[in-house]
Amino acid sequence: MKKVSLSLDDALYEDLRRRAFREHTTVEELVRRAAGLVYGNKPVAPPPSSLQRPVAGKAQPKPAAPTRPVRASASPPKPSLPAPSAREPVTDELYIRRLPVDEALFRLDAYLDAAFMAGYFSVRIVHGKGGGILKGAVWQRLKEHPLVHSYRLAEIGEGDAGVTVAELVRK
Repeated sequence: MKKVSLSLDDALYEDLRRRAFREHTTVEELVRRAAGLVYGNKPVAPPPSSLQRPVAGKAQPKPAAPTRPVRASASPPKPSLPAPSAREPVTDELYIRRLPVDEALFRLDAYLDAAFMAGYFSVRIVHGKGGGILKGAVWQRLKEHPLVHSYRLAEIGEGDAGVTVAELVRK
């Protein structure tokens, strides 16, 4: 599968993150579904070209035959969540060193949701020391995240300045 990166404005991303939390999925999965790349675990055929708006002065291609039957009255079945055994186990540590900031923040959001659902109250986020850019972005996200109660740098022996320890809310 090809990985594609895209930029979302903060408001849209927050809406997607809240919806993903309510639906017990990830923002990445919601974006995939919205993009039409995956429906359940099966690829979705692109919409027929007959749905495209005609442009004046251009010859329109013939519509392709639909690849699957279209049900007008019934809504498509909702994709089910994978069985718990099919998911990766959630640990109390997230390693995001050397990742681009947008990818690291995406993984951080998905991880915080999964760690909260797994029952963790304290998690470690390994961002590395470096120039502090990733740490600053992580701290900004933790400051705004609704599941984070508090956060701090790890103490000597816990990971020092390359690790942030986040305390999650207890609900």
